[in-house]
Formats: sequence, structure tokens, C-alpha cells
Amino acid sequence: MRVVSLGLCLLLAMICTPVRAASLATEEEARALAESVMVELAAGRVIKGLERLRPYNVYPKEEFDAMLAKTEEQLPAMQKRFGPSIGWDFVIVEKVGDSLRQFVFLQKFERLVMVWRFIFYRPRDQWMLNTFYYDDRVQLLFVY
Repeated sequence: MRVVSLGLCLLLAMICTPVRAASLATEEEARALAESVMVELAAGRVIKGLERLRPYNVYPKEEFDAMLAKTEEQLPAMQKRFGPSIGWDFVIVEKVGDSLRQFVFLQKFERLVMVWRFIFYRPRDQWMLNTFYYDDRVQLLFVY
């Protein structure tokens, strides 16, 4: 019984241990990382672009892998609907206090545009990728 309990405790410790993600020293490095992803996305290399974020990802490997698999599954439908990727634009960096930055980009396609957001958090002296996401809600970029 003790062996089972010890094994269960070790398993729980491994599951509950936070992921050690790489961090970035400056806000400029955070933006450069986001831009490097956009370069790959604009060239049609979506998975390669997202893989650039892997070292900075704070979520468990399984979650990141599932996100990549879901994205890869959706790519053919996206390409059919949007057409080929033809470039990207930097839109804005939004600052919340001294510790939160959101870099917003447009991924341009022949027929539509996709909005990408990369959010970085600085708890002390290093920037961490807090989250990233994309959608086609371009209307949210305009102030009414």
C-alpha cells in the first residue's frame, strides 16, 4: 500500500509541477519573438511559426501539442476560405501597467484577414509569454 501511495504522490507531483518556460529579458525581445512567428505564418508555415513559441509556453506540453494538432487540422479549411497568406502587418502594442504587453498583428490573406495577439507578462524582471490567440474579429480593432 505504501508503494502505491508513494507512486501516486510522485505522479501527482509531476502533474502539478509548473512548466518551466523560457523567458525574455526585454520587451523588444518579446516583440521580436512575436514578429518571428508572424514571418513564418505569412510564409504559410503555420506550425513552424507556432513551434517558435514552444520554449516560452507556460502550459503543459500535452496542451500545446493538442493546440498544434487542432490548428493543423483546421488549416485546409482556413486556406480554402481565406486564400493564400500574402503578408503581415504590425498593428499596435498595448501596455497595461509595467508588467503586461499585448502585441497585435494582422495576418493578411487574399480574401480575409486574421488578427493575432501575443500577450506577455513580466512578474519580476523577465517577460513570459502569457498567452496567444488568433481570430477574424477585425471589427474589435476599431474604436466606435
